[in-house]
Amino acid sequence: MTNIVIGTGVKQRGAYFTPPGLARVLAEQVIPAGGSPLTVLEPSCGEASLLLASADVATGKGLDVFLHGIEIHPESADNARQIIAEHGLQATIDVADFFSCSPRRFADVVVGNPPYLRFHRHTGEVRESARVAARSAGVEINGLASSWAPFVVHATSMLKTGGNLGLVLPAELLHTSYAAPVRDFLSESFRQVKLILVDDLHFVNAQEEVVLLVAEGFGHETASHLAVARLGNGSGVDLEFSEVPLPENGQRWSGVLSQSIAGEVLAGLESSGGLVPLSSWGTVRLGAVTGANDFFTVDQTEVSKMGFDAEDLVRISPSGSRHLRALDFDDRDWATLVDSGARAYLFRPAEDLSPAAKDKIRAGVQLDINERYKCRVRRPWWRTPLGSVPDLFITYMNQDLPQLAANVAGVHMINSVHGLKVRDGLSDLAMELLPLAALNSATASDGELHGRSYGGGLLKLEPSEAKRWRVPSPDVITEVSGDLRRIKSQVKDLLKQGHFAEAVQRVDDIVLPAIRLDKDSADLLVAEWDTLRTRRQRRQKRQKGLVPHV
Repeated sequence: MTNIVIGTGVKQRGAYFTPPGLARVLAEQVIPAGGSPLTVLEPSCGEASLLLASADVATGKGLDVFLHGIEIHPESADNARQIIAEHGLQATIDVADFFSCSPRRFADVVVGNPPYLRFHRHTGEVRESARVAARSAGVEINGLASSWAPFVVHATSMLKTGGNLGLVLPAELLHTSYAAPVRDFLSESFRQVKLILVDDLHFVNAQEEVVLLVAEGFGHETASHLAVARLGNGSGVDLEFSEVPLPENGQRWSGVLSQSIAGEVLAGLESSGGLVPLSSWGTVRLGAVTGANDFFTVDQTEVSKMGFDAEDLVRISPSGSRHLRALDFDDRDWATLVDSGARAYLFRPAEDLSPAAKDKIRAGVQLDINERYKCRVRRPWWRTPLGSVPDLFITYMNQDLPQLAANVAGVHMINSVHGLKVRDGLSDLAMELLPLAALNSATASDGELHGRSYGGGLLKLEPSEAKRWRVPSPDVITEVSGDLRRIKSQVKDLLKQGHFAEAVQRVDDIVLPAIRLDKDSADLLVAEWDTLRTRRQRRQKRQKGLVPHV
């Protein structure tokens, strides 16, 4: 596939022109088999790659086609007209802001690649006109939405009843909260919704993964399933779709990133009791929110300089989770971090303030720390609310996989990690073996599905997602406790060396048979975890320039 050339100012307005190969795949799916003559609209048409692909596919199917494009940028519109003419075709290309175009149901097919601007750049009158356009179709888009979300809704306002919609969209469609109204709108407005998962990044200078959306039969019936396929390097004609149940309104579609059979395997493991939601072990909690970590977390140098009393400070797991890529976190680990200069103390003085605490509070007022939001709304502003000490830490931001670490040191946490307070009767088992047993491919795969991945390639596990994260059950861990104890020191060493995949393999040999997973299903989950993790990490590498663009 050839590189895309991004012109001056194009990235700033969120335009990433569609590569011909990807345009062809989308056109093959969205152009119907009959219905000549066919009117095809490409809003925000850029250099008309989707119009060209649609015309070529329609001609191959023996259909007459009328091409119509809308483009806000005059230079791009001129280029589109020239390119269309060079291919011996005719098209109407209007220079206009698509969101200013009134609904007009004239197109049999709307095909497009919406401009991609995140909410912090999608502002002012442009954002408001986009939201108004979506609202006119009965969909309320919140202010945190990127520009593509209202585009999807407005694009349907140009479709005839029975028409098809084909769009190149960021994978945010599948998992973000702000996209929930768009997902619901699509499933309620079309007879069939198809998702084509693109296994590589096709846009130079863009870090976001894309998915091809094909929605068929506008205004006829409500979709009951999602049809899902993966796109490698082949033709869109030969894609193999599998049907997966349509999630309920408001729910994410990110489960489609897993092969449907893998999702069924994981659900079956939960039904049989081999895996259970982490919430079955205890209560998942968010770390303390200070409102100003740079002020409230302190290192040993500041402790010595200020002369704090012991009552002024609380021991914490420092910001981040690199030090928790282990099975446990003990006093020696905490002391090592202190010696290395980590901010391993939380300033949280007793009511009877020491002189040093008073000095620290006065300094905070001079820095306006007391006016920061979280500080401003609590009394006193300098006392961070703390929950109980967690039994285990749950990593929040993950490069390889989510992990559990036993809090042997008995320290508090701030909100760069989550905590698990284990229910009565399970504490000893959880502290000793749950972090080890959770290092298996089934749990790792489930973490990829329950978590959310953004442009940087990190997997984020929010508290609500951590609660649903499937880990081995107490009965399973008890059954294989002896075998787990025998490999525990080996796995610790592997984690220390950063050999996560090898550590998972050691645990798999014990845990996967214990959860009654046959070899074929086990191989499937191992492969699925590798696929999902590699897909996510590829974005991080590309951001750093380590993977060539295609």
